[in-house]
Amino acid sequence: MATVPLTSGGSTTIDRRCAELNEPWVDMRASAARPGRRPPRSVANLGPVGLLLFLLLWATLGCGGVASHSPESVGGAGGANGEALVKQVSVGMSYSCALLVDGTAKCWGYNSNGQLGIDPGCQTVVDCTAFWSITPVTVQDLHDAVQIKAGYLRTCAALADGTASCWGHAAQLDNGARTDSAWPIMVQGLTNVSAVTESCALLGDGTVSHWGGEQPPAVVEGLSNVDEIAGGVGHTCARVRGGTVWCWGDNNRGQLGDGTAVYRSEPVMVQGLSAVQAVSATDFYSCALLEGGTVKCWGENTYGQLGDGTTIDRSVPVDVQGLSNVAGISAGRETTCALLFDGTVACWGKSVGQNDLTPVSVPGVTGAVMVAAGDGHACALLRDGTVKCWGNNVYGQLGDGTRTSSSLPVTVTELP
Repeated sequence: MATVPLTSGGSTTIDRRCAELNEPWVDMRASAARPGRRPPRSVANLGPVGLLLFLLLWATLGCGGVASHSPESVGGAGGANGEALVKQVSVGMSYSCALLVDGTAKCWGYNSNGQLGIDPGCQTVVDCTAFWSITPVTVQDLHDAVQIKAGYLRTCAALADGTASCWGHAAQLDNGARTDSAWPIMVQGLTNVSAVTESCALLGDGTVSHWGGEQPPAVVEGLSNVDEIAGGVGHTCARVRGGTVWCWGDNNRGQLGDGTAVYRSEPVMVQGLSAVQAVSATDFYSCALLEGGTVKCWGENTYGQLGDGTTIDRSVPVDVQGLSNVAGISAGRETTCALLFDGTVACWGKSVGQNDLTPVSVPGVTGAVMVAAGDGHACALLRDGTVKCWGNNVYGQLGDGTRTSSSLPVTVTELP
């Protein structure tokens, strides 16, 4: 498989194997799954109350578990009259996006390179005096989107016609240009796309295509029957039919889960996993939601983001302690969040002013149908169509019209 090798440190060399920009502080890697996923077989073990809650969530989401970066669970939440308005939330590097049911999108927060879909009004970050939006703005010229992925200074969307478009940081745009674009630009050579990350596309035939820089899309060798992809910094994971997970790329913190710290140019199977329902990957760690509603994570654990009660890196999956009845999982840069079947959210790892080594319930969030963890902040889509965010807010990424950070969830304003 042809690759452009990753370099160490803060290089912007692109890895054509679906890895994002090789910046050690990049956050918010999203997973993406094909639509039409069947409910987990573990539903039968939930009991009458749990089953009712599951069916309500399933009807709302349109398909199974939700990971932030698990845009596979796009389904929508209702507005005042019961109509679905916000379809999906995705959280990126100090910014956030919401996909609306009409196929348009709104984003808010950091906009140095046009990743919000509007002109930042400057040529470089140095020239910018204001390169953020504290309230949602409409992504210009985006129509018929079915899934969105906010990432590192770049946003991508899968479209209803099977193509994909990206906007923001030009180094990763495959349009032949090297300047930033605040307008969505089609990724050339991609068809039959069902979901995207920043530089990978899951295709309808169960294969994965990758691109980067000026390199055109190419199929990842050795992968088939893929149901979901999740991109991290320098590594990528794929959940395949049958419930196993395969990862490849950088492995310096054990993020591939194969029991080593050896770089892998080809996919290797993560040890000790079966019946996986969803996968999420970020900087240097990865997580998997299992059939029984529990979660395992592996890789970097500096802030307790693996949830095993320690800060020890793990090269094989470990159980997240005290967590059950999980419907969706989202791995952020230093924080991990889980959506529970009762509509609440629990997070662990780095939070405002402290580190939580095991899951802690997020206060003020009920009726959630999706969660997305990001670069020091997270957002949840609620059943009533509102979006609540919490955490760092330096660039307005919480979307409440301020730049005040909050450990408690605040409502995103100006969403339909």
